[in-house]
Amino acid sequence: MFDHLGPNIYMGHSWFATRGRTALAHGRAMLDAMFHDYGAELIRGETPETKPAALMFAKLLGFTVTGEAIRPIGKVTLSELRFTNLPALKSVA
Repeated sequence: MFDHLGPNIYMGHSWFATRGRTALAHGRAMLDAMFHDYGAELIRGETPETKPAALMFAKLLGFTVTGEAIRPIGKVTLSELRFTNLPALKSVA
């Protein structure tokens, strides 16, 4: 699911029942659709510090860490993926 934040900027939210390569393939397909079908130029993410596996998943999808913030749920890691960083998306399996 993606929230529209501004012109061509979205916030991504995900949860997968699958794991491993299958989850990565689904994640890459979602990002590919956002960039190519919906015109996204930047997708941002916030991962709770209590979810290190979710942060690793975001990194494997090509997201880069941009900082940290405090939210009502606690500390989160901020990350983003830009359209110009699409080489991470080429291996949709």
